[in-house]
Amino acid sequence: MIAAVAVIFVGYWVGRLAEAAFRYWMASFSMFCWRPIDSYVRLVLARRNPNLILLTVALLAGRPDVGLIAVAVWTVLSSIFLLVRLALAAVHRRRRPLEPWLDDPVVAARSPFSSSRAVDEAA
Repeated sequence: MIAAVAVIFVGYWVGRLAEAAFRYWMASFSMFCWRPIDSYVRLVLARRNPNLILLTVALLAGRPDVGLIAVAVWTVLSSIFLLVRLALAAVHRRRRPLEPWLDDPVVAARSPFSSSRAVDEAA
């Protein structure tokens, strides 16, 4: 169990460092605004909500230890996703500057994240 807690702790900080590195070295906006997949993943990636579900299901099944291990696995997977996106941003940035996908009114109009203003601008 100590190993699972250590993985969760380290994974949390890896994720936060990846987010900070994107904002300060890659672009002046959040990495969750770069591409639509980043925004969609952010809905799930907010670690507290999936973790609560994993822990609750495991507790109801009588195996809270498995819940903690599941949270550790989730943390590793989400941190890997962030690191991969950071690496892709670094490669993309060599060719052209990064821009948030919501800055394109046509793309933003098709998104459930967009405001009515973005839809009006695209029309």
